[in-house]
Amino acid sequence: MKNNNICQGLLQKNEDNIGIFTINYNYKITMWSKGCENIFGFNSSIEGKSIFETIIPAYSKDGLQNDFEAKKDLDFHQIEFVLKDNTTKFFNTIVRYTDDEITFLIFSKKEQTNSSKLSSLVNDKLSHDIVITLDKNAYIKEFNEEATFLTGYKKEEVLDRNFVKLFIPKSYQEKILLQIQSTFKKKEINIRDNYPIICKDESKKIVYWKYNILNHSHRDLRLFVTSQNQTKESIITQKLDYLASYDNLTDLPNKNLFLKELQKSINKVAKSKDVNLLLTLLDIKNFKSINHTFGITTGDKILQLVAKRLNNKLRDYDLVARVDGDRFGIIFDDIPNDLYSLKIIGRILELFKTPFEIEKNKIAIEVSIGATIFPSDANTIDKLISSAEFALQKAKNKAGNSYKFFMASMYDDISKKSELERNIKDALKNDEFFILYQPQVDANTNKLKGVEALVRWDHPKLKNIPPLDFIPVAEDSGLILDIGKLVLEKSIKDIKQLHKDGCNDLTLSVNISAVQLLQSNLLDTVKTLLDKYDFNPKLLHLELTESLFMDNLKLSSKLLKEFRELGIKISIDDFGTGYSSLSYISRLPIDILKIDKSFVTNIENKHKNPVVDAIISMAHSLELVVVAEGVERKEQNDYLIQKGCDFIQGYYFSTPISYKKLHSLITDRYITPHNYKDSEYLGIEEELKELLK
Repeated sequence: MKNNNICQGLLQKNEDNIGIFTINYNYKITMWSKGCENIFGFNSSIEGKSIFETIIPAYSKDGLQNDFEAKKDLDFHQIEFVLKDNTTKFFNTIVRYTDDEITFLIFSKKEQTNSSKLSSLVNDKLSHDIVITLDKNAYIKEFNEEATFLTGYKKEEVLDRNFVKLFIPKSYQEKILLQIQSTFKKKEINIRDNYPIICKDESKKIVYWKYNILNHSHRDLRLFVTSQNQTKESIITQKLDYLASYDNLTDLPNKNLFLKELQKSINKVAKSKDVNLLLTLLDIKNFKSINHTFGITTGDKILQLVAKRLNNKLRDYDLVARVDGDRFGIIFDDIPNDLYSLKIIGRILELFKTPFEIEKNKIAIEVSIGATIFPSDANTIDKLISSAEFALQKAKNKAGNSYKFFMASMYDDISKKSELERNIKDALKNDEFFILYQPQVDANTNKLKGVEALVRWDHPKLKNIPPLDFIPVAEDSGLILDIGKLVLEKSIKDIKQLHKDGCNDLTLSVNISAVQLLQSNLLDTVKTLLDKYDFNPKLLHLELTESLFMDNLKLSSKLLKEFRELGIKISIDDFGTGYSSLSYISRLPIDILKIDKSFVTNIENKHKNPVVDAIISMAHSLELVVVAEGVERKEQNDYLIQKGCDFIQGYYFSTPISYKKLHSLITDRYITPHNYKDSEYLGIEEELKELLK
């Protein structure tokens, strides 16, 4: 989150005595608030100008530039500014940094803080401050009414309990305990710091406290937490510091604090010969689909419950953070051996066997975990995080709650992926990709109704590279855009020729990937190709997988409605494998459902298949056409016909074939079915060899 966004959230009202502005690292002003207009006299036209040419005196330039280059945070630092009337004035200023900009908070009035003496603070009844007394081990000995008001705990509930364990978030506990012990040891007074505390209702509040030794003879530590006599500046500083380190939704440490704590743990473990560090990254599977199905509010609630479940069930000194979206990071820095790591992963997975209950709905989720060990897998923080990322990606490919430990061979996988990406680029230049067509037949007449275009790759050395190997790499690299356009153009050109040769109602189905769906000019690309080849849009079917539909529901619905307005038909591929519900399907802009091969494979002649029955019945009730893919045997075909399936696609009628062979079928369009056998792969290979000659 950028600092200016944080500040804007804090200062929703434009206050006359507080201003915010940001600059980039060329020192040009990128944002100028209403408060700055009131303080300096310059309006927003100052944006885009250098601060050294407008609001900073020339004699201050060198010193401030050194501070900026060092990215030195400043708290209530007196900085001299130039006003519009060319006079100069010092203002209390807070300065914060991000990767791409510097944020300034300007205070036009210096508010006076309460400077009461220590003796007046000791009198609980007269003070408005929270007063907590600790012994040298941080156990609570006194707890006044203001402390009860702040935390929700009564005095009798906290006496003789450990202050750090009860009130302090895990990520701060070690530091604060050392701070308290240091105060006793060195007899330091008037130490100040800002930290969040955890209240009885599990909320967190930012407070500003002072440590003071009250009675040296008894080694008693009086800890003052000032909650009322704070200046506006200190409140804002505390909130800024909190938002810079904690996630606003879950109250867990955010990525910024997580990385700092991870580096500390690495440094700690590096000095030890007895323990290792286990880093895990946890993702919620299909979280986008959960958001679409149950709503964003429920999705946020799930994130909060996942955070709470992890935080409560793991040990006090294990650090759990929300590092991104639905991703959590967990640090364990006391791992004695690999078996212990396995036990921890098992314990985490066990947490997600129980569904979450939200508004009387039970929602089960599955997670993927990527795990890596320091120092055996990596010796730097960047490499350690990369190792966990590699492992997480592998875990995502496994079904159910899954985990994967990093292995060195994963680097080999990355190397192979990079090489394959280079080969794809060469293949596009050298025209190595070609199209095969798999017939779709009328279930009742066995006549050719349409075809699905399938891309294949003839590599000069590696020969036929399977689509399952190169399509994911093409999608990750963005090269699928070029491949997708190639498939669209070649197949539209081919099928248009068949239309001219007498088969003028043959339909063409083309798969669309997520990357293509998200590109801004997909609609224009399709329109251009239809016009170029004078192709009837009513004979073009665009196929999207069910998961792609659900992950991009809002965008896909809008875009596909525009396709349908052109006359193009929309098909959901692999139906039944995702999170779609009947209520969603009824609202989607679709025309065709394709039953996934996994359901067709399970069809047996004498047994019912309730999933297939339900899909066909539901689709027809919504006036959708049903295509079954992956049909290989007569009993599967007969069952689908009996249940009213409209069209059949699979090896029972034909393997994917060349354009030349497809052209030979258009005379009578009748395809003789036969049970598919594994040995027929040899025939396919021979046909490909002949085609590639």
